[in-house]
Amino acid sequence: MKILNNLTIKHLTFNKRRTIVTIIGIILSTALMVGIGLLCSSLRDYMIKQVKENNGEYHVKLFNVNEKQYNELKYIDKISKIDYIESKYFTKNQSYSFIITESSNSFLEKLKLIDGRLPENNNEVVLPYYLTEYKIGDNLDLKLGEFNIESNFKELYKIDKYDVVLEKKYKVVGFVKDYAYSTYVPVGTFIYTKDDKIDTFNISAYITYSNTKDIYNKTERILDDIKYKPKEANDISYNSSLLALYGESKYNNFNSFIITIMVIVLSLVSIGCIMVIYNSFAISVMERKKQFGLLSSIGTNKKQILYTVFFEALIVGTIGITTGILGAFLGIGTVLYIINKLIQEVLIFPFTLSIYPVFIIIPIVFMIVVIILSALIPSVRAARVSPISAIRQHDDIKINKNKIKINKIIKYLFGIEGEIALKNIKRNKRKYRITVISLFVSIILFVSFSTFLKYGLDNTDDYLNMVEYDFALTLVSNDEEKINKTYKQISKYNEINNIIKFSSSNVLINPIEENFTEQYKNNFCNQECSVDLMNIILIDNKTYNEYLNLLNKKEHKPIFINNIEGINYKDGNRVLYKLDVFKDSTNINFTINALEYDIDEEKNESFEKYINLYKINEMYVTNKKIFGIKDIINSSNPTILISNEIYNSIKNEISENYYDILPKQDNYSILVKTSDNKSFDKKIDDLIKNSDMKIYSININEELKLMKNMVLIIKLLLYGFISLITLIGITSVLNTINTSIVLRKKEFAILRSLGLSR
Repeated sequence: MKILNNLTIKHLTFNKRRTIVTIIGIILSTALMVGIGLLCSSLRDYMIKQVKENNGEYHVKLFNVNEKQYNELKYIDKISKIDYIESKYFTKNQSYSFIITESSNSFLEKLKLIDGRLPENNNEVVLPYYLTEYKIGDNLDLKLGEFNIESNFKELYKIDKYDVVLEKKYKVVGFVKDYAYSTYVPVGTFIYTKDDKIDTFNISAYITYSNTKDIYNKTERILDDIKYKPKEANDISYNSSLLALYGESKYNNFNSFIITIMVIVLSLVSIGCIMVIYNSFAISVMERKKQFGLLSSIGTNKKQILYTVFFEALIVGTIGITTGILGAFLGIGTVLYIINKLIQEVLIFPFTLSIYPVFIIIPIVFMIVVIILSALIPSVRAARVSPISAIRQHDDIKINKNKIKINKIIKYLFGIEGEIALKNIKRNKRKYRITVISLFVSIILFVSFSTFLKYGLDNTDDYLNMVEYDFALTLVSNDEEKINKTYKQISKYNEINNIIKFSSSNVLINPIEENFTEQYKNNFCNQECSVDLMNIILIDNKTYNEYLNLLNKKEHKPIFINNIEGINYKDGNRVLYKLDVFKDSTNINFTINALEYDIDEEKNESFEKYINLYKINEMYVTNKKIFGIKDIINSSNPTILISNEIYNSIKNEISENYYDILPKQDNYSILVKTSDNKSFDKKIDDLIKNSDMKIYSININEELKLMKNMVLIIKLLLYGFISLITLIGITSVLNTINTSIVLRKKEFAILRSLGLSR
């Protein structure tokens, strides 16, 4: 066997170029497969951190544990950590129902401290962060009643009077955000102090095991041993979200789901990888057929021939898989670093490169199977060939009775060189078949993913780029003067490039059933249109005057925007549209209506009645839009813009009972385009803090930036996948061409002797 191994090593070193290309193919395939596993592993690790943050890191929570049972739990080897809380007392005042919770030191350390410090004795407390009326250093003089966990959770809201068993003063030393560990009680607020001694039966124990395997059966056995019997069904509570991520769940197992998805994806990827790596081994075996024939003639059996090919697979596979694993770690580590930089604002924790053994072993096993299958088929073929046939290479040299015909166009386009190349491909179809298939698969994958990126994500880019503004503000006040004053203050900020203030409402109009453009019908009406709603948008005088200047008009009239654009979700598709509403917009008019109900007392029925309030006959019609208008017009209904002057004239024409159908003057929206988002955001925050009116602010720029970064991450992952698939296909082509050139040395020498240049 040593001789065969040495011959194999010499063959690999002698054909360095082909060996390197084969190893590169294995490296790329391994990097792709292991990279998928690393992504799944890192996602699982992130989800575990998130669940621990939200739900806590305990595995099982027990209510109504007594002191004896708790002490027994502490000394069980399978339990790595155990914390507890005692809900001893409660108190009620006008604002809150407090449940005094004495806790173990280890439990207190798990609370998320927002400000101050943790209690050092049972005379100090920490409060939930939302109790803003209290400050650090405040003293709480509380009259405490005895808290019974069996009944008070349910009955606390009914208790108006209770027996005071203790009066005690507590000092506030900190504020906590305790989502993970506090027991949910809708009628009470937990405040935490340090417990000096367990002396009640109201212990809630939080158990963390050293190993989560078979945790449900393990817990049942332990509880039987300590003679713990739950009084209610929910006295035993499992941290099921965390256990599912560890692979232990009665219902849903995250790991099983991910493994199933991985197996499906890896199976698809393996098909392409087998084609590439099989091609490399097939070429290698073809090169060594004569050598195998000589070895067979001196006594080498079929098993030894198979062993020789598999030894070659072992060498290139070991080098390729090892390097591919390192490449996967480097590549996925880089991807996670970029993800952390791009969307760090929304990540609770940064993504870290994590290794979950199962998710890494499965891709490696797949890769080993791919290499074995790729080497098996050519090695079996080589072992079946008789020594004489292998030495003479009869199966590689086949005489075709018919002359190989080449299309004259090939000779015209590529010359005699192209004709010779095509004849060689036709004579050796088997050698090039796998190369063509692998190249075909690579091209299909490349085109498929590129098309998805082109039409899927490009539409998303168009949607994200549709928004013209950076901030959306809402001003709410019954005092319109106060709103106008605040708007003027905001509009003077140096960071503002464009600003618009508006208020809108939908009003009923006489139904319009004709004159719509074909595009409008196709998008919104299915050819039969009947529109009975209209948007009225009250805009600030500055913006309205800008519109008049744009239209070269002076008189105040409603402005009808005949062109709309946006996104239409129709038949399961998302389509960006930009179209006109009416074909002929010169003779249109709108009648604003109100809907009332009349009652026919004789028939005891009610029926709708439309009341004509105001008719709009004269208006400016345009398709031009200034800043913000495109974003304000967010529906397919006709839209008119009005100024304060027109708004007041409409109010004068209609009854006060119908004012509520018009745009509200106590609620205005403001859209802003800024030159410095951070500076403007800070000024708005200061304004909100110091204002006595309601101001709401949304930083659209930051939200869109986040969405764009998410799209960028998807593109990054998909382009990385495409690149690896393409490179794998290229290695197959390079291998075939390189080997073909080596095997045709004699042919090329003859052609050169006939005058063919290099």
